[in-house]
Amino acid sequence: MAGTVMLIAAITEWSTLTGIGLTLIALLTGVAAGFAFDEAAVRVTSVTARGTRWAPLARLVVAVAVAIGGAGLVALAADEAVSDRSDWAVLALALGGGAALVAMAFGRRQVPRPGSGIAAAVVLLGLMPLVLSMLLELRSPYPVEAWTADLRTTWWSAGLLAWGGALMLALRGVPRRHVQP
Repeated sequence: MAGTVMLIAAITEWSTLTGIGLTLIALLTGVAAGFAFDEAAVRVTSVTARGTRWAPLARLVVAVAVAIGGAGLVALAADEAVSDRSDWAVLALALGGGAALVAMAFGRRQVPRPGSGIAAAVVLLGLMPLVLSMLLELRSPYPVEAWTADLRTTWWSAGLLAWGGALMLALRGVPRRHVQP
């Protein structure tokens, strides 16, 4: 949260940082949604009667709240230099959904703390297209300039599929694993 506030302050002070700053805020939204699934007692919750569905759904609700908050922050940070604030919000929601889907899949495999691995992957994979587009002078997949209809549809679809997949995994619950003596 402090990093996001510092990025918003930097974006408002120096407009040349808008592209990288908004991208980092959107990536931090995905990272935060992935950390919502960290659970030290994952083996305990997987053998309780309600824990197989209740625990993943509770974490998914937190991830949704974090993603909505991140989308609001990135839309707030986008100023008049950005053509459409809603594109940044869609990007943040899609990244949050992707991180939630991966974290939910790790949770089904009973990985106790998937957040740090997801954070590293989201940041590295998220910065790669930004850096390559700057170096090779290609069009960025991020809404630094106005998105085309195809790119907007792709991000909307990715976000809807990710959140839908995460919800499906949460409703299926974690498979029970009984510890044998």
